[in-house]
Amino acid sequence: MEPLNIGADVLIRIPGENWQPICEAYMTEGTTYEWLLHRTDVHNLSFASIPLTFKRADGGIHGNLVTPFQSGEVKFNVDEKSFTTFLYPDSRKMTESQYEQMLSDVLDEAAVCYQYSGSTRALDVSGFQRGMSWPQWKYITSSFSSLKMIISKLSDRPYRILHSRTEFVKREKVKVMSPHAERWLEQSYGKGKKEGIPDQIQTSVRKEAIDVYENQFIKSQLKDLERLLLGYCECGYEQVESEANCFLSRVRYWLRHTFLKEVSNLKGNRVITQVIRKNPVYRMTHQWFDRLNHHGQHKIGFAYSMPLKDTFDLYEMWCYFQIIKSLRKYGFIEDTSALYRFESDGIFLDLSVNHGSTVRLKNQWKVSFQRVYQSNSPAFFTYTHRMVPDIVIEGEESIVIFDPKYRVPSNLSNALGEMHKYRDGILAKQTEKPAVKEVYILTPWQENQELLKFFESDYHHRYQMGAVAMNPGEKQEWLDRWIVETFGEAGALCE
Repeated sequence: MEPLNIGADVLIRIPGENWQPICEAYMTEGTTYEWLLHRTDVHNLSFASIPLTFKRADGGIHGNLVTPFQSGEVKFNVDEKSFTTFLYPDSRKMTESQYEQMLSDVLDEAAVCYQYSGSTRALDVSGFQRGMSWPQWKYITSSFSSLKMIISKLSDRPYRILHSRTEFVKREKVKVMSPHAERWLEQSYGKGKKEGIPDQIQTSVRKEAIDVYENQFIKSQLKDLERLLLGYCECGYEQVESEANCFLSRVRYWLRHTFLKEVSNLKGNRVITQVIRKNPVYRMTHQWFDRLNHHGQHKIGFAYSMPLKDTFDLYEMWCYFQIIKSLRKYGFIEDTSALYRFESDGIFLDLSVNHGSTVRLKNQWKVSFQRVYQSNSPAFFTYTHRMVPDIVIEGEESIVIFDPKYRVPSNLSNALGEMHKYRDGILAKQTEKPAVKEVYILTPWQENQELLKFFESDYHHRYQMGAVAMNPGEKQEWLDRWIVETFGEAGALCE
Protein backbone atom coordinates (compact mmCIF):
# COMPACT_ATOMS: atom_id res chain seq x y z
CA MET A 1 0.00 0.00 0.00
CA GLU A 2 1.38 3.38 -0.99
CA PRO A 3 1.67 5.87 1.89
CA LEU A 4 -0.34 9.07 1.79
CA ASN A 5 1.56 12.27 1.17
CA ILE A 6 0.78 14.45 4.18
CA GLY A 7 3.58 16.95 3.95
CA ALA A 8 6.31 16.91 6.59
CA ASP A 9 4.55 14.43 8.93
CA VAL A 10 6.50 11.32 9.82
CA LEU A 11 4.82 8.05 8.83
CA ILE A 12 5.59 4.84 10.68
CA ARG A 13 4.62 1.17 10.57
CA ILE A 14 5.60 -2.31 11.62
CA PRO A 15 7.08 -4.00 8.52
CA GLY A 16 4.25 -5.35 6.34
CA GLU A 17 1.48 -3.26 7.91
CA ASN A 18 -0.15 0.05 6.90
CA TRP A 19 1.47 3.44 7.32
CA GLN A 20 0.25 5.79 10.06
CA PRO A 21 1.28 9.26 11.26
CA ILE A 22 3.69 8.80 14.15
CA CYS A 23 1.59 10.97 16.46
CA GLU A 24 -1.39 8.62 16.02
CA ALA A 25 0.37 5.25 15.90
CA TYR A 26 0.20 2.75 18.75
CA MET A 27 3.87 2.08 19.44
CA THR A 28 5.31 -0.37 21.94
CA GLU A 29 8.74 -0.58 23.49
CA GLY A 30 11.36 -3.00 22.20
CA THR A 31 9.85 -3.13 18.67
CA THR A 32 11.31 -2.55 15.18
CA TYR A 33 9.52 0.03 12.99
CA GLU A 34 9.92 1.46 9.50
CA TRP A 35 9.56 5.22 9.11
CA LEU A 36 9.06 7.49 6.09
CA LEU A 37 9.33 11.24 5.60
CA HIS A 38 8.36 13.06 2.37
CA ARG A 39 11.23 15.51 2.56
CA THR A 40 14.78 15.48 1.32
CA ASP A 41 16.14 18.70 2.86
CA VAL A 42 16.79 17.09 6.26
CA HIS A 43 20.03 17.41 8.16
CA ASN A 44 19.37 15.98 11.64
CA LEU A 45 17.07 13.12 12.61
CA SER A 46 16.69 11.52 16.02
CA PHE A 47 14.25 9.36 17.96
CA ALA A 48 14.32 9.41 21.77
CA SER A 49 17.53 11.49 21.48
CA ILE A 50 19.19 8.71 19.42
CA PRO A 51 20.43 9.81 15.95
CA LEU A 52 18.89 7.94 13.00
CA THR A 53 20.40 6.94 9.67
CA PHE A 54 18.27 7.13 6.52
CA LYS A 55 18.14 6.45 2.79
CA ARG A 56 16.75 8.67 0.03
CA ALA A 57 14.11 7.34 -2.36
CA ASP A 58 10.97 8.54 -4.23
CA GLY A 59 11.22 12.17 -3.18
CA GLY A 60 11.70 11.41 0.50
CA ILE A 61 13.77 9.58 3.06
CA HIS A 62 13.13 6.36 4.99
CA GLY A 63 14.78 4.09 7.52
CA ASN A 64 14.31 1.75 10.47
CA LEU A 65 14.30 2.33 14.21
CA VAL A 66 14.05 0.13 17.30
CA THR A 67 12.12 1.61 20.21
CA PRO A 68 13.88 1.47 23.59
CA PHE A 69 12.73 -1.02 26.20
CA GLN A 70 11.22 1.76 28.30
CA SER A 71 7.68 3.15 28.11
CA GLY A 72 6.71 6.82 28.19
CA GLU A 73 6.56 9.90 26.00
CA VAL A 74 9.22 10.18 23.27
CA LYS A 75 9.94 12.58 20.42
CA PHE A 76 10.89 12.11 16.78
CA ASN A 77 12.98 15.17 15.90
CA VAL A 78 13.32 16.44 12.32
CA ASP A 79 15.78 19.33 12.42
CA GLU A 80 13.98 21.93 14.56
CA LYS A 81 10.56 20.24 14.49
CA SER A 82 9.44 17.57 16.96
CA PHE A 83 6.72 14.94 16.67
CA THR A 84 5.59 13.59 20.04
CA THR A 85 4.32 10.05 20.51
CA PHE A 86 3.95 7.56 23.35
CA LEU A 87 5.58 4.18 23.86
CA TYR A 88 3.35 1.65 25.58
CA PRO A 89 4.74 -1.16 27.77
CA ASP A 90 5.67 -4.35 25.97
CA SER A 91 3.68 -7.44 26.90
CA ARG A 92 6.98 -9.20 27.63
CA LYS A 93 7.72 -6.83 30.48
CA MET A 94 7.17 -8.06 33.98
CA THR A 95 4.86 -6.31 36.40
CA GLU A 96 6.16 -4.11 39.19
CA SER A 97 5.19 -6.75 41.76
CA GLN A 98 7.28 -9.35 39.92
CA TYR A 99 10.19 -6.90 39.89
CA GLU A 100 9.86 -6.44 43.65
CA GLN A 101 9.66 -10.20 44.11
CA MET A 102 12.91 -10.74 42.19
CA LEU A 103 14.70 -7.98 44.08
CA SER A 104 13.54 -9.36 47.41
CA ASP A 105 14.55 -12.93 46.42
CA VAL A 106 18.05 -11.83 45.42
CA LEU A 107 18.65 -9.87 48.64
CA ASP A 108 17.19 -12.61 50.85
CA GLU A 109 19.31 -15.35 49.27
CA ALA A 110 22.41 -13.11 49.39
CA ALA A 111 21.86 -12.69 53.13
CA VAL A 112 21.47 -16.46 53.62
CA CYS A 113 24.56 -17.27 51.53
CA TYR A 114 26.64 -14.85 53.59
CA GLN A 115 27.05 -17.56 56.23
CA TYR A 116 29.01 -19.60 53.66
CA SER A 117 31.43 -16.74 52.90
CA GLY A 118 33.84 -17.53 55.72
CA SER A 119 33.98 -13.84 56.65
CA THR A 120 34.37 -12.92 60.30
CA ARG A 121 32.96 -9.45 59.77
CA ALA A 122 29.63 -9.09 61.53
CA LEU A 123 26.59 -7.59 59.86
CA ASP A 124 25.54 -4.24 61.30
CA VAL A 125 21.96 -4.66 62.43
CA SER A 126 21.77 -1.39 64.34
CA GLY A 127 18.40 0.28 63.89
CA PHE A 128 20.01 3.71 63.73
CA GLN A 129 22.05 3.32 60.54
CA ARG A 130 19.25 3.00 58.03
CA GLY A 131 19.97 2.80 54.33
CA MET A 132 17.52 3.13 51.47
CA SER A 133 16.19 0.11 49.63
CA TRP A 134 13.40 -0.68 47.23
CA PRO A 135 11.54 -2.99 49.69
CA GLN A 136 11.72 -0.27 52.33
CA TRP A 137 10.30 2.34 49.96
CA LYS A 138 7.42 0.07 49.00
CA TYR A 139 6.69 -0.47 52.69
CA ILE A 140 6.54 3.30 53.25
CA THR A 141 4.18 3.90 50.32
CA SER A 142 1.86 1.03 51.23
CA SER A 143 1.63 1.70 54.97
CA PHE A 144 1.99 5.48 55.33
CA SER A 145 -1.80 5.84 55.61
CA SER A 146 -1.78 3.61 58.68
CA LEU A 147 0.95 5.77 60.21
CA LYS A 148 -1.27 8.85 59.67
CA MET A 149 -4.09 7.13 61.54
CA ILE A 150 -1.76 6.19 64.41
CA ILE A 151 -0.34 9.71 64.77
CA SER A 152 -3.90 11.10 64.73
CA LYS A 153 -4.83 8.87 67.66
CA LEU A 154 -1.65 9.87 69.50
CA SER A 155 -2.47 13.56 69.02
CA ASP A 156 -5.98 13.08 70.43
CA ARG A 157 -4.82 11.30 73.56
CA PRO A 158 -1.06 11.51 74.12
CA TYR A 159 0.41 9.80 77.13
CA ARG A 160 0.66 12.17 80.13
CA ILE A 161 1.91 12.03 83.70
CA LEU A 162 1.21 14.17 86.74
CA HIS A 163 4.35 16.15 87.41
CA SER A 164 4.92 17.83 90.81
CA ARG A 165 6.96 20.97 91.12
CA THR A 166 7.34 23.82 93.63
CA GLU A 167 6.00 27.29 92.81
CA PHE A 168 5.33 30.57 94.61
CA VAL A 169 1.60 31.24 94.68
CA LYS A 170 -0.21 34.36 95.98
CA ARG A 171 -1.58 33.64 99.41
CA GLU A 172 -5.17 34.51 98.46
CA LYS A 173 -5.08 31.76 95.79
CA VAL A 174 -4.00 29.06 98.23
CA LYS A 175 -7.15 27.10 99.07
CA VAL A 176 -5.57 24.04 100.71
CA MET A 177 -2.29 24.05 102.57
CA SER A 178 -0.13 21.23 101.33
CA PRO A 179 2.40 19.56 103.64
CA HIS A 180 5.15 21.14 101.57
CA ALA A 181 3.72 24.64 102.11
CA GLU A 182 3.36 24.02 105.84
CA ARG A 183 6.98 22.94 106.15
CA TRP A 184 8.14 25.97 104.17
CA LEU A 185 6.13 28.36 106.40
CA GLU A 186 7.46 26.73 109.54
CA GLN A 187 11.06 26.89 108.34
CA SER A 188 10.84 30.47 107.06
CA TYR A 189 8.31 32.11 109.41
CA GLY A 190 8.36 29.95 112.51
CA LYS A 191 9.33 30.79 116.08
CA GLY A 192 11.98 33.43 116.32
CA LYS A 193 11.92 34.15 112.61
CA LYS A 194 9.99 36.55 110.42
CA GLU A 195 6.57 37.59 111.59
CA GLY A 196 3.32 37.60 109.62
CA ILE A 197 2.14 35.70 106.58
CA PRO A 198 4.04 36.42 103.33
CA ASP A 199 2.33 37.69 100.18
CA GLN A 200 3.49 34.59 98.25
CA ILE A 201 3.69 31.07 99.59
CA GLN A 202 5.87 28.29 98.26
CA THR A 203 3.76 25.23 97.61
CA SER A 204 3.79 22.01 95.59
CA VAL A 205 1.79 22.11 92.32
CA ARG A 206 0.84 19.01 90.33
CA LYS A 207 0.26 19.45 86.59
CA GLU A 208 -0.14 17.10 83.63
CA ALA A 209 2.96 16.91 81.42
CA ILE A 210 3.34 15.36 77.97
CA ASP A 211 7.11 15.85 77.82
CA VAL A 212 7.71 12.25 78.84
CA TYR A 213 10.04 9.53 77.58
CA GLU A 214 7.42 7.72 75.49
CA ASN A 215 6.58 10.87 73.52
CA GLN A 216 10.27 11.69 73.15
CA PHE A 217 10.71 8.16 71.77
CA ILE A 218 8.01 8.74 69.12
CA LYS A 219 9.48 12.14 68.22
CA SER A 220 12.96 10.64 67.71
CA GLN A 221 11.55 7.98 65.38
CA LEU A 222 9.72 10.60 63.32
CA LYS A 223 12.95 12.60 63.07
CA ASP A 224 14.69 9.49 61.76
CA LEU A 225 11.89 9.04 59.21
CA GLU A 226 12.32 12.70 58.21
CA ARG A 227 16.03 12.14 57.50
CA LEU A 228 15.27 8.94 55.59
CA LEU A 229 12.68 10.68 53.40
CA LEU A 230 15.19 13.43 52.61
CA GLY A 231 17.35 10.73 51.04
CA TYR A 232 14.46 9.46 48.92
CA CYS A 233 13.77 13.07 47.83
CA GLU A 234 17.21 13.06 46.18
CA CYS A 235 17.30 9.47 44.87
CA GLY A 236 17.12 10.46 41.18
CA TYR A 237 13.76 8.84 40.34
CA GLU A 238 11.09 11.43 39.59
CA GLN A 239 8.07 9.47 40.85
CA VAL A 240 9.80 8.42 44.07
CA GLU A 241 11.00 11.97 44.72
CA SER A 242 7.50 13.37 44.23
CA GLU A 243 5.89 10.94 46.67
CA ALA A 244 8.74 11.33 49.16
CA ASN A 245 8.23 15.10 49.23
CA CYS A 246 4.54 14.62 50.10
CA PHE A 247 5.41 12.20 52.90
CA LEU A 248 8.14 14.55 54.15
CA SER A 249 5.71 17.49 54.35
CA ARG A 250 3.33 15.40 56.46
CA VAL A 251 6.08 14.27 58.85
CA ARG A 252 7.30 17.83 59.33
CA TYR A 253 3.74 18.94 60.03
CA TRP A 254 3.48 16.34 62.81
CA LEU A 255 6.75 17.50 64.36
CA ARG A 256 5.82 21.20 64.34
CA HIS A 257 2.05 21.42 64.72
CA THR A 258 0.95 18.57 66.98
CA PHE A 259 1.57 17.77 70.64
CA LEU A 260 5.16 16.84 69.67
CA LYS A 261 6.16 20.52 69.45
CA GLU A 262 6.00 20.60 73.27
CA VAL A 263 8.09 17.46 73.59
CA SER A 264 11.84 17.77 73.97
CA ASN A 265 14.38 15.71 72.05
CA LEU A 266 15.31 12.28 73.34
CA LYS A 267 18.67 11.97 75.08
CA GLY A 268 20.41 8.68 75.65
CA ASN A 269 19.63 5.20 74.38
CA ARG A 270 16.24 3.96 73.28
CA VAL A 271 14.49 1.40 75.45
CA ILE A 272 11.04 -0.17 75.18
CA THR A 273 9.06 0.74 78.31
CA GLN A 274 5.97 -0.93 79.70
CA VAL A 275 3.83 1.90 78.33
CA ILE A 276 5.10 1.25 74.79
CA ARG A 277 4.48 -2.47 75.21
CA LYS A 278 1.00 -2.26 76.71
CA ASN A 279 -0.58 0.93 75.38
CA PRO A 280 -2.23 -0.15 72.07
CA VAL A 281 -1.49 3.05 70.14
CA TYR A 282 2.13 3.35 71.29
CA ARG A 283 2.63 -0.34 70.58
CA MET A 284 1.31 0.06 67.01
CA THR A 285 3.62 3.04 66.49
CA HIS A 286 6.64 1.06 67.65
CA GLN A 287 5.67 -1.88 65.42
CA TRP A 288 5.33 0.40 62.38
CA PHE A 289 8.84 1.78 62.83
CA ASP A 290 10.22 -1.65 63.72
CA ARG A 291 9.03 -2.98 60.35
CA LEU A 292 10.51 0.09 58.67
CA ASN A 293 13.85 -0.68 60.34
CA HIS A 294 13.59 -4.29 59.21
CA HIS A 295 13.44 -3.16 55.57
CA GLY A 296 16.01 -0.43 56.03
CA GLN A 297 18.76 -2.43 57.69
CA HIS A 298 19.64 -4.66 54.72
CA LYS A 299 23.41 -4.29 54.64
CA ILE A 300 23.89 -6.70 51.74
CA GLY A 301 22.70 -4.81 48.69
CA PHE A 302 23.64 -3.60 45.23
CA ALA A 303 26.59 -1.28 44.82
CA TYR A 304 24.61 0.59 42.16
CA SER A 305 20.99 1.52 41.56
CA MET A 306 18.70 -0.98 39.87
CA PRO A 307 16.04 0.96 37.90
CA LEU A 308 12.80 -0.72 36.94
CA LYS A 309 13.55 -0.36 33.22
CA ASP A 310 16.63 -2.61 33.64
CA THR A 311 14.54 -5.61 34.67
CA PHE A 312 16.50 -7.85 32.27
CA ASP A 313 19.68 -7.28 34.34
CA LEU A 314 17.85 -8.13 37.54
CA TYR A 315 16.33 -11.22 35.92
CA GLU A 316 19.83 -12.55 35.17
CA MET A 317 20.85 -12.03 38.80
CA TRP A 318 17.61 -13.56 40.03
CA CYS A 319 18.15 -16.71 37.92
CA TYR A 320 21.71 -16.98 39.25
CA PHE A 321 20.54 -16.86 42.85
CA GLN A 322 17.71 -19.32 42.16
CA ILE A 323 20.33 -21.82 41.00
CA ILE A 324 22.42 -21.11 44.10
CA LYS A 325 19.32 -21.49 46.28
CA SER A 326 18.56 -24.93 44.85
CA LEU A 327 22.18 -26.03 45.24
CA ARG A 328 22.19 -24.77 48.84
CA LYS A 329 18.98 -26.67 49.57
CA TYR A 330 20.71 -29.92 48.59
CA GLY A 331 23.85 -29.16 50.59
CA PHE A 332 26.24 -28.40 47.72
CA ILE A 333 27.43 -24.88 48.69
CA GLU A 334 30.92 -24.56 50.15
CA ASP A 335 32.16 -20.97 49.78
CA THR A 336 30.36 -17.76 48.70
CA SER A 337 32.96 -15.16 49.66
CA ALA A 338 33.56 -14.07 46.04
CA LEU A 339 29.98 -12.74 45.82
CA TYR A 340 30.58 -9.87 48.24
CA ARG A 341 32.56 -6.68 48.36
CA PHE A 342 33.20 -5.09 51.74
CA GLU A 343 33.19 -1.31 52.04
CA SER A 344 33.00 1.14 54.91
CA ASP A 345 29.27 1.76 54.40
CA GLY A 346 28.13 -1.83 53.97
CA ILE A 347 28.41 -5.18 52.21
CA PHE A 348 27.57 -5.24 48.50
CA LEU A 349 26.90 -7.92 45.93
CA ASP A 350 29.72 -7.91 43.41
CA LEU A 351 28.07 -9.38 40.31
CA SER A 352 29.62 -8.22 37.06
CA VAL A 353 31.98 -9.26 34.28
CA ASN A 354 35.65 -9.81 35.28
CA HIS A 355 34.86 -9.60 39.01
CA GLY A 356 35.09 -13.33 39.63
CA SER A 357 31.56 -13.62 41.02
CA THR A 358 31.85 -17.33 41.75
CA VAL A 359 30.34 -19.70 44.31
CA ARG A 360 32.48 -22.75 45.01
CA LEU A 361 30.67 -26.06 45.34
CA LYS A 362 31.90 -29.25 46.93
CA ASN A 363 34.17 -31.58 44.93
CA GLN A 364 35.70 -28.66 42.95
CA TRP A 365 32.55 -27.54 41.13
CA LYS A 366 31.72 -23.84 40.93
CA VAL A 367 28.89 -21.57 39.75
CA SER A 368 29.96 -18.33 38.08
CA PHE A 369 28.08 -15.22 37.00
CA GLN A 370 29.12 -13.86 33.58
CA ARG A 371 32.26 -15.99 33.40
CA VAL A 372 34.74 -14.82 30.77
CA TYR A 373 36.30 -17.34 28.36
CA GLN A 374 39.03 -16.33 25.93
CA SER A 375 42.06 -17.79 24.21
CA ASN A 376 44.34 -17.59 27.26
CA SER A 377 41.87 -18.85 29.89
CA PRO A 378 43.47 -21.55 32.08
CA ALA A 379 41.13 -24.58 32.24
CA PHE A 380 38.73 -23.84 29.35
CA PHE A 381 39.36 -21.52 26.41
CA THR A 382 37.88 -20.30 23.13
CA TYR A 383 39.62 -20.52 19.77
CA THR A 384 37.52 -17.80 18.09
CA HIS A 385 36.53 -14.78 20.14
CA ARG A 386 35.90 -13.80 23.76
CA MET A 387 32.68 -15.36 25.18
CA VAL A 388 30.77 -14.34 28.31
CA PRO A 389 27.90 -16.73 29.12
CA ASP A 390 25.61 -15.44 31.88
CA ILE A 391 25.59 -18.42 34.27
CA VAL A 392 28.13 -21.26 34.21
CA ILE A 393 28.33 -24.40 36.35
CA GLU A 394 31.89 -25.56 35.80
CA GLY A 395 33.50 -28.84 36.82
CA GLU A 396 36.98 -30.20 36.22
CA GLU A 397 36.15 -31.57 32.77
CA SER A 398 32.77 -30.22 31.70
CA ILE A 399 30.57 -27.11 31.70
CA VAL A 400 26.81 -26.46 31.92
CA ILE A 401 25.56 -23.06 30.73
CA PHE A 402 22.31 -21.29 31.69
CA ASP A 403 21.50 -18.20 29.65
CA PRO A 404 18.64 -16.03 31.02
CA LYS A 405 16.68 -14.41 28.18
CA TYR A 406 14.11 -11.91 29.36
CA ARG A 407 12.72 -10.91 25.93
CA VAL A 408 12.62 -13.98 23.70
CA PRO A 409 9.03 -15.27 23.45
CA SER A 410 8.93 -14.86 19.66
CA ASN A 411 12.50 -15.74 18.66
CA LEU A 412 13.36 -18.52 21.09
CA SER A 413 14.54 -20.81 18.29
CA ASN A 414 17.05 -18.18 17.12
CA ALA A 415 18.27 -17.70 20.68
CA LEU A 416 18.82 -21.46 21.03
CA GLY A 417 20.68 -21.43 17.71
CA GLU A 418 23.11 -18.90 19.15
CA MET A 419 23.86 -21.29 22.03
CA HIS A 420 25.78 -23.52 19.61
CA LYS A 421 28.63 -21.04 19.75
CA TYR A 422 29.15 -22.06 23.39
CA ARG A 423 28.89 -25.78 22.67
CA ASP A 424 31.35 -25.63 19.78
CA GLY A 425 33.56 -22.70 20.76
CA ILE A 426 34.53 -23.41 24.40
CA LEU A 427 37.15 -26.17 24.63
CA ALA A 428 38.90 -27.99 27.47
CA LYS A 429 42.55 -26.97 27.72
CA GLN A 430 43.91 -30.49 28.14
CA THR A 431 41.94 -32.31 25.43
CA GLU A 432 40.99 -29.40 23.13
CA LYS A 433 37.54 -30.96 22.81
CA PRO A 434 34.20 -29.17 23.35
CA ALA A 435 33.63 -28.81 27.07
CA VAL A 436 30.02 -27.57 27.19
CA LYS A 437 27.74 -30.55 27.81
CA GLU A 438 24.40 -28.81 28.39
CA VAL A 439 22.94 -25.42 27.45
CA TYR A 440 19.60 -24.07 28.66
CA ILE A 441 17.81 -20.77 28.09
CA LEU A 442 15.92 -19.45 31.12
CA THR A 443 12.91 -17.30 30.27
CA PRO A 444 9.78 -16.08 32.09
CA TRP A 445 7.56 -16.78 29.05
CA GLN A 446 6.09 -19.94 27.59
CA GLU A 447 3.18 -18.63 25.49
CA ASN A 448 3.98 -19.67 21.92
CA GLN A 449 2.50 -23.15 21.35
CA GLU A 450 4.85 -23.78 18.41
CA LEU A 451 7.85 -23.45 20.72
CA LEU A 452 6.62 -25.65 23.57
CA LYS A 453 8.82 -28.54 22.39
CA PHE A 454 11.88 -26.63 23.63
CA PHE A 455 10.48 -26.80 27.19
CA GLU A 456 9.79 -30.55 27.20
CA SER A 457 11.98 -32.93 29.22
CA ASP A 458 12.29 -35.36 26.28
CA TYR A 459 13.83 -32.57 24.20
CA HIS A 460 16.24 -31.72 27.04
CA HIS A 461 17.40 -35.31 27.49
CA ARG A 462 17.74 -35.95 23.77
CA TYR A 463 19.67 -32.82 22.78
CA GLN A 464 21.13 -31.66 26.13
CA MET A 465 19.73 -28.20 25.48
CA GLY A 466 16.40 -26.37 25.47
CA ALA A 467 14.39 -23.76 27.34
CA VAL A 468 13.21 -23.59 30.96
CA ALA A 469 10.37 -21.40 32.24
CA MET A 470 11.40 -19.52 35.39
CA ASN A 471 8.95 -17.00 36.83
CA PRO A 472 9.23 -15.00 40.06
CA GLY A 473 6.98 -16.28 42.81
CA GLU A 474 6.83 -19.85 41.48
CA LYS A 475 8.58 -23.00 42.68
CA GLN A 476 11.56 -23.96 40.56
CA GLU A 477 10.69 -27.65 40.32
CA TRP A 478 12.62 -28.23 37.07
CA LEU A 479 15.76 -26.77 38.59
CA ASP A 480 15.52 -28.96 41.70
CA ARG A 481 14.94 -32.02 39.55
CA TRP A 482 17.87 -31.18 37.27
CA ILE A 483 20.26 -30.77 40.23
CA VAL A 484 19.26 -34.16 41.64
CA GLU A 485 19.64 -35.82 38.23
CA THR A 486 23.01 -34.17 37.58
CA PHE A 487 24.69 -34.28 41.00
CA GLY A 488 22.69 -36.96 42.81
CA GLU A 489 20.95 -36.70 46.16
CA ALA A 490 21.92 -34.26 48.89
CA GLY A 491 25.58 -34.54 49.80
CA ALA A 492 26.58 -36.49 46.69
CA LEU A 493 29.29 -33.99 45.82
CA CYS A 494 31.02 -34.78 49.09
CA GLU A 495 31.65 -38.40 48.05
